[in-house]
Amino acid sequence: HFSNNLNADEKAENLRGLFAQAEEARMKPLMAYLREKENITIHGPQSVEGRAPTISVSVAGHHPLHLCEALGQKGILCGAGHFYSMRLLEAMGINAQEGVLRFSMVHYNSQRDVEGVIEALDALI
Repeated sequence: HFSNNLNADEKAENLRGLFAQAEEARMKPLMAYLREKENITIHGPQSVEGRAPTISVSVAGHHPLHLCEALGQKGILCGAGHFYSMRLLEAMGINAQEGVLRFSMVHYNSQRDVEGVIEALDALI
């Protein structure tokens, strides 16, 4: 993928492409799982193509912070809150004080990490 004949900009573009491929591969199984759950609302695009590797969800009947804490106890790193987007959440009809549950599926996550998220979330909801 990399060649010494490429300039720094071309090498950087290739690297960004590799990161995007890895992130899409990590997001696909998680997004598929989230889409099949009737009590989960995915905020933002429903597909992984062109999507940032950050996935925000609401789970009916569950407070985001409580889920985040329970997932953390299972070794799953995630976040809960408004993430400095209170007005956006309010415009979407989401209680900004409660916020959303957020997962980041970036290039340094493994497929096993993704499986762990799915298993842990499924056990909790």
